[in-house]
Amino acid sequence: MNRLGILTKQFFIFAVLAMAALCSASFVSAQDFKPGAFPPLQVGNPAAEFRVEIFNDFQCPASAAFFKNYKELVAKHPDRVLVVFRNFPLRQHRNSLLAAKAVEAAAAQGKFLEMMTMIYDNQEALKDLAPSPEVFAGYAKALGLDLDRFTADVEGQTAIDRINFDIERAKLLGVSGTPWVLLNDRPMAYGDAQNMEATIFKNN
Repeated sequence: MNRLGILTKQFFIFAVLAMAALCSASFVSAQDFKPGAFPPLQVGNPAAEFRVEIFNDFQCPASAAFFKNYKELVAKHPDRVLVVFRNFPLRQHRNSLLAAKAVEAAAAQGKFLEMMTMIYDNQEALKDLAPSPEVFAGYAKALGLDLDRFTADVEGQTAIDRINFDIERAKLLGVSGTPWVLLNDRPMAYGDAQNMEATIFKNN
C-alpha cells in the first residue's frame, strides 16, 4: 500500500473513532452518574418496564403526597413499576436528616416502607419539634423493631454513608428541591410526576 493509501486508511479509522465518541456523548443518561446508595430502597418489580426514581425530603409536604401516590401506583401495577426512593434532606428542614437516618435504620430490619409511612403520617407534628432520636425510636417501637439495633444503626456510619451517596447522585443530576423524579432515567416535569399513573399508562 502506498503512502497515500496508508494516510487515507488512518484518516478513515480516526473518523470512525471520532464519530463513535460523539455518539456515546449524545446518550448520557442518569445511569452514567454516581449510582447512589446500593442496594437502593425500592418497591415493585426489579425487572419492571417502568422505573421511577424519586428524591425525597421527609419534611417536604409534596414529598409526602408523592409517596402516597407512588405506593398506590406500585400496589395497582406491581409487575410493571419499580419505585426507587432516594434521600435528599434539605437544610431548612431540621428533622429531615434524622428522619432519613431513621428510614435507613428501619431498612436494615426490612421495614423502611413502614417507617417512611409513619414519618410522613406524622409530618405535621415533626415540623415544630427539635431533632430528637427518641421520637424516631418511638416510631421504631411501634413498628416492632429491635430498638437497640435501631438506635445503633441511626447513629452508625452506614446510614450517613448511604444518605451521602444519594445526595452525591442528586447533586450531579442537578436536583435542587424535592420531590424530584426520574422515569426510566429521564427527569419528569412536576405535573407529569404528580400524575405518574396517567403519564405512564396513557399510551401503555
